[in-house]
Amino acid sequence: MEKEEKEKNKEIGRIRREKKREKRLIEEKRKKILVGITYFHNTSQFDKKDPYFINSVKTMGLTKSKVRFTNSHYTKRLLVLDEVISEYEKYDHNVNIMITTNSEEGVRYIKDNFKDRLFSIELPKICLKTNYHLPWATINNMERYKDKYDVYIYSEDDTLIPKNAFNAWLEDTNILWERKLYRIFLRIDEWNESEIYNKINIYNRKYGQQPVAHCACWSMTSDQFDFYLKGEMSHLTEDLENKYCKEKSDVFMDIRVLASSGLVADPRLVDFKRITFKRHNHNGYIRLMENGVVSEESKVFHLGCKQFKKKKKNKM
Repeated sequence: MEKEEKEKNKEIGRIRREKKREKRLIEEKRKKILVGITYFHNTSQFDKKDPYFINSVKTMGLTKSKVRFTNSHYTKRLLVLDEVISEYEKYDHNVNIMITTNSEEGVRYIKDNFKDRLFSIELPKICLKTNYHLPWATINNMERYKDKYDVYIYSEDDTLIPKNAFNAWLEDTNILWERKLYRIFLRIDEWNESEIYNKINIYNRKYGQQPVAHCACWSMTSDQFDFYLKGEMSHLTEDLENKYCKEKSDVFMDIRVLASSGLVADPRLVDFKRITFKRHNHNGYIRLMENGVVSEESKVFHLGCKQFKKKKKNKM
Protein backbone atom coordinates (compact mmCIF):
# COMPACT_ATOMS: atom_id res chain seq x y z
CA MET A 1 0.00 0.00 0.00
CA GLU A 2 2.84 2.35 0.93
CA LYS A 3 4.64 1.48 -2.30
CA GLU A 4 1.52 2.26 -4.36
CA GLU A 5 1.20 5.62 -2.59
CA LYS A 6 4.82 6.50 -3.42
CA GLU A 7 4.31 5.57 -7.07
CA LYS A 8 1.16 7.68 -7.18
CA ASN A 9 2.93 10.71 -5.69
CA LYS A 10 5.83 10.21 -8.08
CA GLU A 11 3.47 10.24 -11.05
CA ILE A 12 1.73 13.38 -9.75
CA GLY A 13 5.12 15.08 -9.42
CA ARG A 14 6.07 14.07 -12.97
CA ILE A 15 2.80 15.47 -14.36
CA ARG A 16 3.30 18.76 -12.51
CA ARG A 17 6.85 19.13 -13.81
CA GLU A 18 5.67 18.40 -17.34
CA LYS A 19 2.94 21.05 -17.09
CA LYS A 20 5.45 23.60 -15.81
CA ARG A 21 7.77 22.76 -18.69
CA GLU A 22 4.95 23.14 -21.24
CA LYS A 23 3.96 26.46 -19.68
CA ARG A 24 7.57 27.69 -19.82
CA LEU A 25 7.89 26.69 -23.48
CA ILE A 26 4.66 28.55 -24.32
CA GLU A 27 5.93 31.66 -22.52
CA GLU A 28 9.23 31.48 -24.40
CA LYS A 29 7.32 31.59 -27.69
CA ARG A 30 5.25 34.58 -26.65
CA LYS A 31 6.47 37.86 -28.12
CA LYS A 32 6.42 41.17 -26.33
CA ILE A 33 4.59 43.54 -28.69
CA LEU A 34 4.10 47.31 -28.68
CA VAL A 35 1.15 48.52 -30.77
CA GLY A 36 1.06 52.22 -31.63
CA ILE A 37 -2.35 53.44 -32.80
CA THR A 38 -3.01 56.88 -34.31
CA TYR A 39 -6.37 58.33 -33.23
CA PHE A 40 -7.36 61.74 -34.61
CA HIS A 41 -9.97 63.41 -32.43
CA ASN A 42 -11.84 65.95 -34.56
CA THR A 43 -13.54 68.20 -32.01
CA SER A 44 -15.79 69.79 -34.62
CA GLN A 45 -17.64 66.47 -34.89
CA PHE A 46 -17.97 65.98 -31.15
CA ASP A 47 -21.69 65.69 -30.37
CA LYS A 48 -22.17 65.71 -26.59
CA LYS A 49 -25.98 65.75 -26.87
CA ASP A 50 -26.23 62.55 -28.89
CA PRO A 51 -27.82 59.97 -26.51
CA TYR A 52 -26.14 57.07 -28.26
CA PHE A 53 -22.76 58.72 -27.82
CA ILE A 54 -23.39 59.36 -24.12
CA ASN A 55 -24.51 55.76 -23.62
CA SER A 56 -21.45 54.37 -25.41
CA VAL A 57 -19.09 56.44 -23.27
CA LYS A 58 -20.66 55.15 -20.09
CA THR A 59 -21.30 51.52 -20.86
CA MET A 60 -19.96 50.52 -24.31
CA GLY A 61 -23.50 49.24 -24.66
CA LEU A 62 -24.24 50.20 -28.25
CA THR A 63 -25.07 47.56 -30.82
CA LYS A 64 -24.25 47.89 -34.51
CA SER A 65 -27.96 48.03 -35.36
CA LYS A 66 -28.46 51.04 -33.07
CA VAL A 67 -25.50 52.84 -34.59
CA ARG A 68 -27.20 52.85 -37.98
CA PHE A 69 -29.85 55.18 -36.56
CA THR A 70 -27.50 57.88 -35.29
CA ASN A 71 -25.32 60.40 -37.10
CA SER A 72 -22.76 60.44 -34.32
CA HIS A 73 -19.35 60.10 -35.96
CA TYR A 74 -17.83 59.28 -32.58
CA THR A 75 -20.22 56.49 -31.71
CA LYS A 76 -19.32 54.65 -34.89
CA ARG A 77 -15.59 55.21 -34.36
CA LEU A 78 -15.91 53.98 -30.79
CA LEU A 79 -17.23 50.65 -32.00
CA VAL A 80 -14.52 50.41 -34.66
CA LEU A 81 -11.71 51.14 -32.18
CA ASP A 82 -13.20 48.64 -29.73
CA GLU A 83 -13.12 46.00 -32.49
CA VAL A 84 -9.49 46.81 -33.30
CA ILE A 85 -8.39 46.61 -29.65
CA SER A 86 -10.39 43.41 -29.11
CA GLU A 87 -8.50 41.71 -31.95
CA TYR A 88 -5.12 42.57 -30.40
CA GLU A 89 -6.37 41.09 -27.14
CA LYS A 90 -6.81 37.75 -28.93
CA TYR A 91 -3.11 37.51 -29.84
CA ASP A 92 -1.13 34.69 -28.19
CA HIS A 93 1.47 37.23 -27.12
CA ASN A 94 2.02 39.97 -24.54
CA VAL A 95 0.58 43.05 -26.24
CA ASN A 96 0.82 46.63 -24.96
CA ILE A 97 -1.36 49.15 -26.80
CA MET A 98 -0.42 52.83 -26.92
CA ILE A 99 -2.77 55.37 -28.51
CA THR A 100 -1.54 58.77 -29.69
CA THR A 101 -4.24 61.40 -30.19
CA ASN A 102 -4.16 65.08 -31.06
CA SER A 103 -6.02 66.81 -28.21
CA GLU A 104 -6.63 66.76 -24.47
CA GLU A 105 -10.29 66.11 -25.26
CA GLY A 106 -9.20 63.07 -27.27
CA VAL A 107 -7.16 61.81 -24.31
CA ARG A 108 -10.18 62.11 -21.99
CA TYR A 109 -12.40 60.39 -24.55
CA ILE A 110 -10.02 57.43 -24.89
CA LYS A 111 -9.55 57.19 -21.11
CA ASP A 112 -13.30 57.12 -20.52
CA ASN A 113 -13.69 54.14 -22.82
CA PHE A 114 -10.48 52.13 -22.94
CA LYS A 115 -8.18 53.14 -20.07
CA ASP A 116 -7.96 49.69 -18.43
CA ARG A 117 -7.18 48.01 -21.77
CA LEU A 118 -4.31 50.30 -22.80
CA PHE A 119 -0.64 50.61 -21.93
CA SER A 120 -0.66 54.39 -22.39
CA ILE A 121 -2.50 57.30 -24.00
CA GLU A 122 -0.21 59.95 -25.45
CA LEU A 123 -0.23 63.41 -26.96
CA PRO A 124 2.27 64.40 -29.68
CA LYS A 125 5.78 65.24 -28.49
CA ILE A 126 6.65 66.89 -31.82
CA CYS A 127 5.23 69.96 -33.53
CA LEU A 128 2.44 69.12 -35.99
CA LYS A 129 1.76 71.57 -38.82
CA THR A 130 -1.20 69.57 -40.09
CA ASN A 131 -3.43 66.71 -38.93
CA TYR A 132 -1.73 64.54 -41.56
CA HIS A 133 1.41 64.68 -39.42
CA LEU A 134 -0.21 62.86 -36.48
CA PRO A 135 1.07 59.39 -37.54
CA TRP A 136 4.61 60.71 -37.17
CA ALA A 137 3.83 61.64 -33.56
CA THR A 138 2.77 58.03 -32.97
CA ILE A 139 6.07 56.75 -34.39
CA ASN A 140 7.95 59.31 -32.30
CA ASN A 141 6.20 58.04 -29.15
CA MET A 142 6.96 54.43 -30.10
CA GLU A 143 10.65 55.28 -30.51
CA ARG A 144 10.91 55.87 -26.75
CA TYR A 145 10.48 52.12 -26.30
CA LYS A 146 13.17 51.06 -28.78
CA ASP A 147 14.86 47.75 -27.82
CA LYS A 148 12.19 47.02 -25.18
CA TYR A 149 9.89 44.90 -27.39
CA ASP A 150 10.24 41.99 -29.81
CA VAL A 151 7.74 43.40 -32.31
CA TYR A 152 6.47 46.91 -33.09
CA ILE A 153 3.11 47.41 -34.81
CA TYR A 154 1.81 50.71 -36.15
CA SER A 155 -1.79 51.15 -37.28
CA GLU A 156 -4.49 53.72 -37.78
CA ASP A 157 -7.50 53.48 -35.50
CA ASP A 158 -9.78 51.82 -38.06
CA THR A 159 -7.31 49.19 -39.33
CA LEU A 160 -7.74 45.66 -38.00
CA ILE A 161 -4.85 43.17 -38.19
CA PRO A 162 -6.39 39.72 -37.59
CA LYS A 163 -4.62 37.30 -35.30
CA ASN A 164 -4.00 34.82 -38.13
CA ALA A 165 -2.55 37.58 -40.33
CA PHE A 166 -0.09 38.57 -37.62
CA ASN A 167 0.92 34.94 -37.00
CA ALA A 168 1.60 34.51 -40.73
CA TRP A 169 3.63 37.72 -40.77
CA LEU A 170 5.67 36.38 -37.84
CA GLU A 171 6.43 33.21 -39.81
CA ASP A 172 7.43 35.12 -42.95
CA THR A 173 9.23 38.23 -41.83
CA ASN A 174 12.69 36.84 -41.01
CA ILE A 175 12.68 34.63 -44.13
CA LEU A 176 12.21 37.71 -46.30
CA TRP A 177 14.36 40.04 -44.22
CA GLU A 178 17.38 37.76 -44.71
CA ARG A 179 17.16 38.95 -48.32
CA LYS A 180 16.38 42.53 -47.27
CA LEU A 181 12.78 42.12 -48.45
CA TYR A 182 10.01 43.52 -46.27
CA ARG A 183 6.85 41.58 -45.38
CA ILE A 184 3.76 43.78 -45.51
CA PHE A 185 0.01 43.30 -45.16
CA LEU A 186 -2.63 43.83 -47.81
CA ARG A 187 -5.62 46.06 -47.11
CA ILE A 188 -8.64 44.44 -48.71
CA ASP A 189 -10.18 47.63 -50.08
CA GLU A 190 -7.19 48.24 -52.34
CA TRP A 191 -6.10 44.86 -53.69
CA ASN A 192 -6.45 43.25 -57.07
CA GLU A 193 -5.31 39.65 -57.56
CA SER A 194 -4.64 40.18 -61.27
CA GLU A 195 -2.02 42.78 -60.40
CA ILE A 196 0.25 40.54 -58.33
CA TYR A 197 3.75 40.65 -59.81
CA ASN A 198 7.43 39.94 -58.95
CA LYS A 199 6.48 36.53 -57.57
CA ILE A 200 9.20 34.65 -55.70
CA ASN A 201 9.48 31.26 -53.99
CA ILE A 202 11.45 30.87 -50.75
CA TYR A 203 11.53 27.60 -48.78
CA ASN A 204 8.51 26.37 -50.78
CA ARG A 205 6.51 29.43 -49.78
CA LYS A 206 5.29 31.93 -52.37
CA TYR A 207 5.38 35.71 -52.09
CA GLY A 208 4.60 38.56 -54.43
CA GLN A 209 4.07 42.29 -54.76
CA GLN A 210 1.05 44.40 -55.56
CA PRO A 211 0.87 48.01 -56.79
CA VAL A 212 -0.44 49.70 -53.63
CA ALA A 213 2.04 49.30 -50.80
CA HIS A 214 0.08 51.43 -48.33
CA CYS A 215 -2.21 49.55 -45.93
CA ALA A 216 -2.41 52.03 -43.00
CA CYS A 217 -0.33 49.74 -40.81
CA TRP A 218 3.04 48.05 -40.53
CA SER A 219 4.81 45.53 -38.35
CA MET A 220 8.52 45.24 -37.59
CA THR A 221 10.80 43.05 -35.52
CA SER A 222 13.08 44.80 -33.03
CA ASP A 223 15.98 44.61 -35.51
CA GLN A 224 13.85 46.02 -38.32
CA PHE A 225 12.58 48.83 -36.09
CA ASP A 226 16.15 49.73 -35.14
CA PHE A 227 17.11 49.72 -38.84
CA TYR A 228 14.04 51.85 -39.65
CA LEU A 229 14.84 54.46 -36.98
CA LYS A 230 18.36 54.91 -38.36
CA GLY A 231 16.98 55.79 -41.79
CA GLU A 232 15.69 59.06 -43.23
CA MET A 233 12.08 57.85 -43.52
CA SER A 234 11.37 57.36 -39.82
CA HIS A 235 11.36 61.01 -38.72
CA LEU A 236 9.28 63.91 -39.95
CA THR A 237 11.52 66.60 -41.45
CA GLU A 238 11.16 69.32 -44.07
CA ASP A 239 13.73 67.51 -46.21
CA LEU A 240 11.59 64.37 -46.14
CA GLU A 241 8.47 66.26 -47.20
CA ASN A 242 10.34 68.12 -49.93
CA LYS A 243 11.73 64.87 -51.31
CA TYR A 244 8.69 62.57 -51.21
CA CYS A 245 5.58 64.71 -50.95
CA LYS A 246 5.54 66.73 -54.17
CA GLU A 247 2.71 65.36 -56.30
CA LYS A 248 4.49 65.46 -59.67
CA SER A 249 7.60 63.75 -58.32
CA ASP A 250 8.50 60.19 -59.37
CA VAL A 251 8.95 59.31 -55.70
CA PHE A 252 5.70 60.93 -54.53
CA MET A 253 3.96 59.48 -51.50
CA ASP A 254 1.44 61.33 -49.33
CA ILE A 255 3.03 62.33 -45.99
CA ARG A 256 0.50 60.33 -43.93
CA VAL A 257 0.89 57.33 -46.23
CA LEU A 258 4.67 57.57 -45.93
CA ALA A 259 4.45 57.22 -42.14
CA SER A 260 2.14 54.21 -42.32
CA SER A 261 4.15 52.31 -44.94
CA GLY A 262 7.13 51.25 -42.86
CA LEU A 263 10.13 50.10 -44.91
CA VAL A 264 8.49 49.70 -48.33
CA ALA A 265 10.13 52.81 -49.78
CA ASP A 266 13.36 52.94 -47.77
CA PRO A 267 16.16 54.06 -50.16
CA ARG A 268 18.61 51.71 -48.43
CA LEU A 269 16.49 48.78 -49.61
CA VAL A 270 14.92 49.81 -52.92
CA ASP A 271 15.02 52.41 -55.68
CA PHE A 272 11.55 53.63 -54.83
CA LYS A 273 9.74 55.47 -57.63
CA ARG A 274 6.42 55.73 -59.39
CA ILE A 275 6.16 53.54 -62.49
CA THR A 276 2.56 54.38 -63.37
CA PHE A 277 -0.12 56.48 -61.64
CA LYS A 278 -1.06 53.59 -59.34
CA ARG A 279 2.08 51.51 -59.33
CA HIS A 280 5.37 52.07 -57.49
CA ASN A 281 8.64 50.18 -57.45
CA HIS A 282 8.73 49.27 -53.75
CA ASN A 283 10.08 46.66 -51.33
CA GLY A 284 6.90 45.18 -49.81
CA TYR A 285 5.92 41.52 -50.23
CA ILE A 286 2.77 39.61 -49.29
CA ARG A 287 2.16 35.88 -48.86
CA LEU A 288 0.54 34.00 -51.75
CA MET A 289 -1.16 30.63 -51.94
CA GLU A 290 0.21 27.77 -54.06
CA ASN A 291 -1.79 28.92 -57.09
CA GLY A 292 -0.34 32.44 -56.83
CA VAL A 293 -3.51 34.03 -55.44
CA VAL A 294 -3.28 36.32 -52.41
CA SER A 295 -3.38 34.37 -49.14
CA GLU A 296 -6.13 35.27 -46.69
CA GLU A 297 -3.35 35.49 -44.10
CA SER A 298 -1.94 38.53 -45.90
CA LYS A 299 -5.08 40.62 -45.53
CA VAL A 300 -5.91 43.32 -43.02
CA PHE A 301 -9.23 45.14 -42.83
CA HIS A 302 -9.98 48.83 -43.20
CA LEU A 303 -13.06 49.03 -40.99
CA GLY A 304 -13.67 52.62 -42.01
CA CYS A 305 -13.95 51.70 -45.69
CA LYS A 306 -17.48 52.01 -47.14
CA GLN A 307 -16.82 49.03 -49.40
CA PHE A 308 -15.91 46.83 -46.44
CA LYS A 309 -18.89 48.04 -44.39
CA LYS A 310 -21.20 47.15 -47.27
CA LYS A 311 -19.74 43.63 -47.49
CA LYS A 312 -20.15 43.10 -43.76
CA LYS A 313 -23.74 44.37 -43.88
CA ASN A 314 -24.59 41.94 -46.67
CA LYS A 315 -23.29 39.04 -44.58
CA MET A 316 -25.57 39.90 -41.64
